[in-house]
Amino acid sequence: MTPVKETLKGINWLALITGIFMIALIFAGPWWQVTAGDRAMEMAISPFEFNATLAGQSLRSTLTELFLLASKISFLLGGIFLIMSSLSPKSWWTKYLMKFGVMKPFWSVIMLVIMVVAGTVLMNNVVPGFLSSAVGQATGQQSQAQTIINLPYFSGSTQATLALGGQATISTQITLGLTWAFWFAVVTAGLGIATRIFSRRYPRYAPSK
Repeated sequence: MTPVKETLKGINWLALITGIFMIALIFAGPWWQVTAGDRAMEMAISPFEFNATLAGQSLRSTLTELFLLASKISFLLGGIFLIMSSLSPKSWWTKYLMKFGVMKPFWSVIMLVIMVVAGTVLMNNVVPGFLSSAVGQATGQQSQAQTIINLPYFSGSTQATLALGGQATISTQITLGLTWAFWFAVVTAGLGIATRIFSRRYPRYAPSK
């Protein structure tokens, strides 16, 4: 066997692909986005970006920017470490580099799902009562103000309605959905899990003790 073939045979290709996907995921764009009305409110989120506008005004904070930067650096290092470990799968340090990054995509997907579900439950069950009370107090018609919000989970569209008895009704269309980047993240998470299992079960790719 030639040296080139021997080198290629020793590479953990699954870990290599996972590392490349992790780095690419940083630049893939938002995972989930929401639009209300004629772009009166827009929000697009992922572990690496948070873009929100309300009536054309951007909603950003320094704390959010720092968190997103830390997330990008963490994923970048995780991807680089996976690539390094894939090129030398038998080295003693491989398991430490792999452990740092291999499960990051999985936990990022889980955290986004939890955030979206919690946010939807909050919007459907808590926000309507708060808005009805606030609008009712402002207009002096607290007993007649009623807000109806029934957001779908993850993807779909609905009408949010604010009614003041029989006097006025305000409705706005809300559209939300998962983007292709989310599904790319799901694939990357699956590759990460497969890499972890594969590297443990096959002696050829198991780090030296």
